[in-house]
Amino acid sequence: MESIKVYAGADVPAVIDDSYPRLDGTFFITSKGRVSLINHERKFESPKIDYWKNYSPHNQKMSFHIEWFHFLIEDPESFSIALPFFEKYFAQKLRPVYSEISFVGKQVELGYLHRFKVITYEELILKKSQLRHE
Repeated sequence: MESIKVYAGADVPAVIDDSYPRLDGTFFITSKGRVSLINHERKFESPKIDYWKNYSPHNQKMSFHIEWFHFLIEDPESFSIALPFFEKYFAQKLRPVYSEISFVGKQVELGYLHRFKVITYEELILKKSQLRHE
């Protein structure tokens, strides 16, 4: 079974876990989608890749989702390792960058994209304005 080690991080809302406002670390990911955070006390109930997003059309970043956490891979070395691995083993779990259906979901997604620095503040304002007029 193939596996990779990549560095990723997530901002953690206090309602989810107030012990770790920022959760960064090296993740061990297998081709079966099992995930573990190496050398960290934080544990997950079902550590499997739920889905992932590729932001490389905008910039060299991607994210993966485990439980309630959106982990961003922005380190160039980790990105170059993770993208081909995810494309090979998790193609069915790839979601479009803009995948939410509801108005609120789209607003939340735009917030993530801005926080992940995938879109600029100006793009965020423009896209929110376009969203309100749809």
